Amino acid sequence: HVRLLFNPLPLWSGSFPCQEFISQNNDYFSNYLFFYGSFRFRLFIANPLDYLKTHPMNKKYIVMAIFFLALLFRWFRLAELATFNYDEARDVIAEKEILNGRPTLLGPESLIGDKTIYYGPLHYYLMAPALPASNFDPIGPYFWTGFLGAVTAVILALSFGPLAGLFYAVFPLAVIYNRWAWNPNTIPLFSTLFIIFLTKRRFFLAGIFLGLAFQLHVTALALIFIALFFTRSPRLFAGFLLGILPILLFDLRHQNFYLNHYRDLISFGAGVLGHRSLTWHYFLWTIPLLAIFVSKLPKKI
Repeated sequence: HVRLLFNPLPLWSGSFPCQEFISQNNDYFSNYLFFYGSFRFRLFIANPLDYLKTHPMNKKYIVMAIFFLALLFRWFRLAELATFNYDEARDVIAEKEILNGRPTLLGPESLIGDKTIYYGPLHYYLMAPALPASNFDPIGPYFWTGFLGAVTAVILALSFGPLAGLFYAVFPLAVIYNRWAWNPNTIPLFSTLFIIFLTKRRFFLAGIFLGLAFQLHVTALALIFIALFFTRSPRLFAGFLLGILPILLFDLRHQNFYLNHYRDLISFGAGVLGHRSLTWHYFLWTIPLLAIFVSKLPKKI
């Protein structure tokens, strides 16, 4: 799609080769003009974004390329560089128990200062299938988390354009947190689905994915402020309750166990920063929003 047209006529010449063709296809070409002595060169470069718009099949190839690029960033030397600490060992034990027929409604715990809170069990059930797939090697959930990160990039590309997917595929924070199996690290997948259904006004489904994201980490509840710009529909609240159903069932059987811990966290909130500084995993829910913002920037620079 690159053509170099050489015109040996003086600069004041008014006729150019293929000028009529170019004027008829102005949407597909960007024209660049430069001079050398008494000769004029004109370089015509096809705009790839316009090419994608008029060739839907090529968009599929771009989305596939984004998927494999995201997978490469997340799987490259993963078995060599992965770390395995207490949280990961605790999660693998719980996941193996689930596979052995002992399900749980209690998720991972987190220590903030001298307060312990518990998250929903979604992370355990999400990672459990990766263990038998890897012959119960603990690295299995790591590769599965990376795969889910690549799927998130594809969903963004299909829903908001290739630029959004490409941004998520290579964004350093997204790559780093998608390279190990930890309960907050799949939040971008669920926050992306939440945003998609929210913008489509499918509030019940949006509420479900908001609840699922909340199971992974309490900070995902900040997405509710975005939802308030769209709706205050009871369907959103009903979907949210369905998304946190394991938490509700556990509380019914154990005297509001979850609720009491969240209440302690709120009352302790003023001292949280004194015990633990904010880290990036508190803001993983914002990465899809950033990718969507980038996709809305002008396509031509």
